[in-house]
Amino acid sequence: MNAKKIYYALLITLPMYSVAIPASDWIDNIPNLLTYVILIYSIFSMFFLGHLKTIRNKITFQYIVCLSTTIYFAIRPIFTSYSILELKQNMTCIIFFVLPLLVIHKKEDMLNAFKCIALGCIINAIVIYLMAFGFFNAFFESITVSKISYSVYRDFVIDIYKNNPSCGFFVTHGDFGIYMSYAICFLVLFGFLGKKIIHLALGFFLLIAVFLSPSRSSWGAILIVIFLSFLYIWNINYKNKYLLLSLKIFSIILIAMTFFPIFNYVLNLQTSSFVRRFIIAEIALSDYQISLFGLGKYIYIFLDGYESAIHNQFLMTLITYGIVGFVGFSYIIVYILRYFYRKGLKDWFGEIFFIGLVGTCFEMAFYSNVSSKFIWTTLGLASNYIIIREGMCAKRTKLVTIQQSPQKLYTYPL
Repeated sequence: MNAKKIYYALLITLPMYSVAIPASDWIDNIPNLLTYVILIYSIFSMFFLGHLKTIRNKITFQYIVCLSTTIYFAIRPIFTSYSILELKQNMTCIIFFVLPLLVIHKKEDMLNAFKCIALGCIINAIVIYLMAFGFFNAFFESITVSKISYSVYRDFVIDIYKNNPSCGFFVTHGDFGIYMSYAICFLVLFGFLGKKIIHLALGFFLLIAVFLSPSRSSWGAILIVIFLSFLYIWNINYKNKYLLLSLKIFSIILIAMTFFPIFNYVLNLQTSSFVRRFIIAEIALSDYQISLFGLGKYIYIFLDGYESAIHNQFLMTLITYGIVGFVGFSYIIVYILRYFYRKGLKDWFGEIFFIGLVGTCFEMAFYSNVSSKFIWTTLGLASNYIIIREGMCAKRTKLVTIQQSPQKLYTYPL
């Protein structure tokens, strides 16, 4: 058995999370089944094949801080309400953040991981094209809806598939925008810089699929991703003062959209769904007090006869997990962005993680799911790649020291 190959299969099938298989609540779809297999094999290999020492040597202080946040997200709701199904959902943060550390060990592994993410998005894009033009709609509905009866998230799939076009097999629009951000950035950068026409063609294929979907937040996220990708391709320095000013303005807008819902009216975003989302955020800020540890449970706002979740990841984290959770989640994002901005922008993978996370931040301003497999998969891959990259830099430094030292040169003949 090879846990790495199973993880690649997981990355490919992750967008197909809504395709249910007849089973229990624990193993209800292919991604969940693959996740349990990887975990069991990884635990076995750590304790019986001697891999625990290798993994322990890789972990850094920053990674431990990030991991602590995921643990907090998992255990905080237990003090408010407890159920086995809720515990399983909360454990998503830890499991999908840690999986890359267990199976991705080299730069070549990361390349294969991105290829699998792109392949999963391409398969999903084919479904979007077919449904956009009215082909096999009944079949796709039958494999995603008819077997689904127990999950709140699956109820949302029914609404998506009753209205063409859709986001394919993705359960929510936010997950769709996050995964597509990384896939398109990967294909565009490797297409232009690697001069591979097939990558460019597939990137364009995904781009059209995004704009065939009804997710306007995904449109915005992908436009940001394309813009930053071409800045990198054209070798425009990210530390240019005008670009820095643009990024600061972008950050201010995100903060304003999170904590000052009235900012919506300044932008004149007068479509009904936008107005509704900002009204919900405004009600949440007025009805719920922000505390150190938060409410410990998801909240729904009653508006116009319907219960609606807060469509803002940052605000939802602040209310649900308090200042502790918000600071921890923000630390993970800032740590990854800061690292790749300062050290990794000459590295294609570092660039992909930087651009993809910026697109993800925009998407999260219109979407909330703290236990999203897509958020924690991409954050876990980025955090693990920092460890891989630092290990490569340390080996390179050691090699240079050996070559420059006469005494070492004698000890290690070349």
